Amino acid sequence: MNLMGDTREPTLGVLLERAATRVTDAQAALACGAGTAATAGVLLFAPGWWRAALATLSLAAFGASVVAARSGLPPRAARLVHATTLTLGVAAAFGLGLSVLTKILGVWIS
Repeated sequence: MNLMGDTREPTLGVLLERAATRVTDAQAALACGAGTAATAGVLLFAPGWWRAALATLSLAAFGASVVAARSGLPPRAARLVHATTLTLGVAAAFGLGLSVLTKILGVWIS
């Protein structure tokens, strides 16, 4: 048993769920706004740094998910926003991990 009384296996989903409960509303809104602005800025002004845009997109998706969960949306809309942000965040994180892996393997094989 851990300090929070949660006996679940510490998977990425559980860790993000725990982080979402500790984040304040202002921090979640800041993560969403800063992540969105940073993603747009990287894609507009430094497209060669697209890997950084994937990381900031994951941050924005996390913040948007927390904001939507606490916003008091109707249950159907809340599920839709949660599924959309979850899909976007996971896709960005997976793309970042895959791109870093291919970059490392490309250097290692050469």
